[in-house]
Amino acid sequence: MHMTPAPFVEPTPRRIRVRLGDELVAASTCAQLLVQYGPGGLPTYYLPHEDVYPDALVDETIGPDGQRTWAVRAGHKRAEAAAWTHENPTGTMSTLAGHVTFSWRQLEWYEEDERVVIHARDPYKRVDTLRSSRRVQVLVADELVVDSIRPLLLFETSLPTRYYLPFGDVHTVGSMSDIVDDKHHIRGTLDLSNAVWQRAEGSAELEGPHLEIAFVQDGYVAMRSSEHPVDDQTLLFTPSEWEAFVLGAKDGEFDVM
Repeated sequence: MHMTPAPFVEPTPRRIRVRLGDELVAASTCAQLLVQYGPGGLPTYYLPHEDVYPDALVDETIGPDGQRTWAVRAGHKRAEAAAWTHENPTGTMSTLAGHVTFSWRQLEWYEEDERVVIHARDPYKRVDTLRSSRRVQVLVADELVVDSIRPLLLFETSLPTRYYLPFGDVHTVGSMSDIVDDKHHIRGTLDLSNAVWQRAEGSAELEGPHLEIAFVQDGYVAMRSSEHPVDDQTLLFTPSEWEAFVLGAKDGEFDVM
């Protein structure tokens, strides 16, 4: 017999927004993700009550168990019984106290800047890359080297969020030595001496410097400039990083113009 796992709650690193028509009714970077399956419902987000826009919740009713329900109003639109609290925010659900969720059928949900339908994405069943309009800044020795409001965010189970930024938002830095190498612990274990380097598709006829890539052991992908084919100036990508990079490139995220 298949056993449905017990529901659980955890904070989500994703920015969550909820719309009724063209109007935002809630936006939060402190939402809680309720992972649940079965008759109780599907995964959903609960947002802090203070992150719900003023006057969005109207005509409150309180059930016999204390659960609060509201109609949602935005401009000339109204959705009946479209927001509510958890029915029993105690025990393992205690972090949902003071939080509100919304109807997935009547309102529109967004993770970062991308629409999500039916239910929240379960981070234990998938890896996601999401476009965002968050402002991301990177400083090296107090010098601003990246300032972007169009990052691509990579969400992997139990790992910190990774931010991929368009090349056009990177400022010129003094030298490659200013950049911290987050793959230094990997470089010593990878043998690139026999790597088969290839140019990007469609570039075989191009003259001058170009980028080359090689697929190496353990699923890593190496990238280098034909002008500087030395190991310490070779970029290394994990399989998930490469997948996110390719997705962003296909969508034009790294186009300079």
